[in-house]
Amino acid sequence: MTGDRDFPAGDLPAGDFSSWLRGMQAAINGDAAADVPCGGCTACCTSSQFVHIDPDETDALAHIPAGLLFPAPGRPRGHVLLGYDDRGHCPMLVDGRCSIYQHRPRTCRAYDCRIFAAVGLDVDAEDEHKEEIARQARRWRFSFPADDDRRRHAAVRAAARSVRATSVTQLAVRAVEHYEEFALKADKAAPPEPRSSTVSVGSAAVAVRPEIASDAWLEDLEQYRRPLTGYCYRMLGSAFEADDAVQDTLVRAWKNMESFEGRSTVRSWLYRIATNVCLDMLRGRQRRARPMDMGPSHSADDDVGPMMAENLWVTPVPDGRVLPPDGDPEDLALARESIRLAFVTALQHLPARQRAVLILREVLRWQATEVAELLDTTVASVNSALQRARATLALLPSPDLDVDPPRREAMNPEQAELLARYVEAFERYDITSLVALLHDDAVMSMPPYNFWLQGPEQMGRWFLGQGIGCCGSRLVATAANGQAAFGSYRPDTDGGWTPWAIQVLDVVGGRIVGHHNFLDTDLFAVFGLPARLDPAA
Repeated sequence: MTGDRDFPAGDLPAGDFSSWLRGMQAAINGDAAADVPCGGCTACCTSSQFVHIDPDETDALAHIPAGLLFPAPGRPRGHVLLGYDDRGHCPMLVDGRCSIYQHRPRTCRAYDCRIFAAVGLDVDAEDEHKEEIARQARRWRFSFPADDDRRRHAAVRAAARSVRATSVTQLAVRAVEHYEEFALKADKAAPPEPRSSTVSVGSAAVAVRPEIASDAWLEDLEQYRRPLTGYCYRMLGSAFEADDAVQDTLVRAWKNMESFEGRSTVRSWLYRIATNVCLDMLRGRQRRARPMDMGPSHSADDDVGPMMAENLWVTPVPDGRVLPPDGDPEDLALARESIRLAFVTALQHLPARQRAVLILREVLRWQATEVAELLDTTVASVNSALQRARATLALLPSPDLDVDPPRREAMNPEQAELLARYVEAFERYDITSLVALLHDDAVMSMPPYNFWLQGPEQMGRWFLGQGIGCCGSRLVATAANGQAAFGSYRPDTDGGWTPWAIQVLDVVGGRIVGHHNFLDTDLFAVFGLPARLDPAA
């Protein structure tokens, strides 16, 4: 911002908490972008951060040289980023002062490091460029003139312990966004006398002191996040929607802690809530699919057509979000199979309740009596729904959606060698070598385009024709849907590489049978992949 870093030593007054919270919510919602009390701090200006500028910020755009701006990846035309110089400093910082302070972008006006003090989190400590912001954030101290201030503060911190995010900043923002759901608990009057609460962990009921019941409950709920995410992903076919459904599930459970009577396990209770959340989300909407499920294959010379809405496609999910970190090899193999793109797509053909029954019975291996209790129905109804679900899947016309494909093994040396050869061929753009790795019936898809190709010949023509923009790309390994995956980065005209697509490869019998490209750069954050690859990387 303006001036030198001449703050006095010691703490900094952050204002009363409730007033700050209202202002922060308004800034997050886009209702306001009030100046933040940065004084002479230039921590943000020297932290190697990109500044996003909306196309309607004409004043800021008029005062920034066009040569310093470049298109914002994954955003509509007109959205741009202001980068930083070789020292990591904003180019508008001149002699320690912001040269366009009165005209600075909305991002600069709204970024408020007091949010980290509010939620009890530190700034991304692993990023050395943000250490100055971290030092500044630690100095803020809020005042609490009323009891409501403290209750809201407790609710914000409770939200920060429960919500899920891909970065510390996103976690802090989500805590402020969702705090009101936790404030409903904080605003309740305390019981007249201390009493113990009980929570059911597994099959045992555990007494918890009232002053720590809330925190213990949150910790107990958190251990179910990964399996719940896997369940919701299979139900919904979207990593984004699965995260939202699990977050809603945990919030509902936390809010209704006192109504849980321990007559079932916490697991059963949570899955009941999650099932209801998913059924609500699925009600009255079109099922998700893949391009192969929507029409015949195309020619490499065909136009790809318009981009279609994200909610039409089954999208990938990181293995780490849904698969158990360890366990019985047979169980792990089943878990990998049950999140394959083809299998998740097949599930979308089922009515929602049949989908839930099949996942609970055949993927999660629940007993019919447990599923009947969860769905508030009879064992006979559960068995009937399972039979109908199996019959529907057996009738699916495309072999690519076969519910019982050959079991894939965990990564073996042969597959590792195949993938290494693929990466080498793709990065050298040796298309002859690349197509030699493909099965005769291999398919390639590119959501959000309703466009897919089949066979090495068509795919080779595509890479050397319309897909020539992939030349010079870099790949970063990850794992998705129990399959090999890569973050694909295309060359940037300013140097380095920018996110382009998440590639998910299906490998069977020493050949690539599926090459699925998801052209949604928002997925890179979900997979924990870098926002950019620098030339030195």
